[in-house]
Formats: sequence, structure tokens, C-alpha cells
Amino acid sequence: MRLVQLTHPRHKRQVAVVKEPSLLLLNDAPSVYHLALAAIQSKKKISGIIPPRISGNILDYSAIYNNEDEWKLLPSFDNPGSVFGCHVSGTGLTHKNSALSRDMMHQSNGDKQTDSKQMYQWGVEGGFPQKGKTGIQPEWFYKGNGAVLRAHNETIIAQVNIIHYYRIHSYQAIFSNGSTMNNRSVAYMCIFFQNNGSTGE
Repeated sequence: MRLVQLTHPRHKRQVAVVKEPSLLLLNDAPSVYHLALAAIQSKKKISGIIPPRISGNILDYSAIYNNEDEWKLLPSFDNPGSVFGCHVSGTGLTHKNSALSRDMMHQSNGDKQTDSKQMYQWGVEGGFPQKGKTGIQPEWFYKGNGAVLRAHNETIIAQVNIIHYYRIHSYQAIFSNGSTMNNRSVAYMCIFFQNNGSTGE
């Protein structure tokens, strides 16, 4: 199920289901974040709580996509309460070619293994530890808080191909909330959402 977040000068924020060539507005859904919370609390998947919320309001997806409507697309997922409740981070050395490219870029001595290649090799050897064993954490980077997120037609700061959303709920439980696409195959990004900026909230 594909969802988009929208905003309107009068109607404010709303979530819609994509049903080409239309968007079906949802009731009681100001953000995907709120839907994720409702799904967690009801112990259901997000797709399981959508059908009862579908309203009779239908929008023209193409008109909105082409900026020909007052409705505007927002980032696919954000924390509407505070940009500080969102951490944008990811892992760079996700496949062998990525590691080799980084290795060549940083290599000054052909006989010495670079840090990039060594970190990748650690991940290969210890990234999937056996039960009871301690594994190796991959290389991670931090991009910023929710302020770096961009909507359709906004200037992109960091280009990635797949962004996966997780929410860190009370008691440190982590819930997967879905994925979205971008325009370049660079890195796999993870976004961790926290309640009011604190995982213990």
C-alpha cells in the first residue's frame, strides 16, 4: 500500500492512499507518523488500520505532482511534532563495489589495506554472527535531524535510493514503518523516529 503525506493552506496536513491516477484522503490521519502510532497501539500493521479511514474525498494525483493544485506533497515520512524527533542516518559500505570504490579513492599505498576496505571485510566476516556470538557493526554515518528531509520538487541535499523508516517506541522497541524511493543508488538509509526526541518517553 502506497501512502503520501500532503498539506493544504486550509485543510493542513493529511495522508492519502495512492490509487492511480487518484489520491484517496484519509480521515483522522494528519501524518504517517500518527498512523504508525495507531497501528502499534492496536497491534496491527499500518495497512490494517487504513480501510476504515478512507474518506470519499478524491484528489488528482497528477495535478498535485505537477504543482497544479493547492495540495502539496510533503516528505514521505517525518515527525510532525519536532524535527529533533527524527534522526537521519545510514550505512555506506553496503556492497562490494561500494567498498572497492571507496578503497580506490582512499588508497595511497598499494600494499596497505585502507580503513574502508578493512571495515567492509569486518562486516563480511562478522556481520551475521552465530547465536550467542558478538557481531561487527557496519560503518554508519549521520546526516542530520528531520530538517534535512525533502519533499517532491524540493532541493535534495543527500541522494539515496531506498530509505527505510523505523520508529523507536517506548521501552526501546523498534518498529519498521515502511520504505520510500529516491533517485540514486548510493546508500541504504535508516531513519529512527523518537517520541519527543527521547526513546524513553
